Amino acid sequence: MPTNYTFAALGAILMNVNLYAGNFLTAHYNRRNGDYRNWNLWVWNEDGEKSGFEVVPSGKDGSGVYFKIDLNAFGLLNKKTGFLPKYGNWEKQDGPDRILKAAKE
Repeated sequence: MPTNYTFAALGAILMNVNLYAGNFLTAHYNRRNGDYRNWNLWVWNEDGEKSGFEVVPSGKDGSGVYFKIDLNAFGLLNKKTGFLPKYGNWEKQDGPDRILKAAKE
């Protein structure tokens, strides 16, 4: 059965909850000041040679903004995946890097 990987990033805290729904990563990002303007998510294959890519928020809820990433469509299924919230053109970033172990079906 496919797995939906959900992560909540509260500052530098990351929590993993496995839900059985699809091959997606959902990253929730919460900023204490509530300002999400120009904040996006940088995603990459930790073991790959290709550079990463930027994901814009999919929406906003009571936990802040969230990003939905189709792991299969981006070639990240069964791959060690990294992600990092970033502001604009890298003027700021909310580290450290978050790393998801190989996401498997």
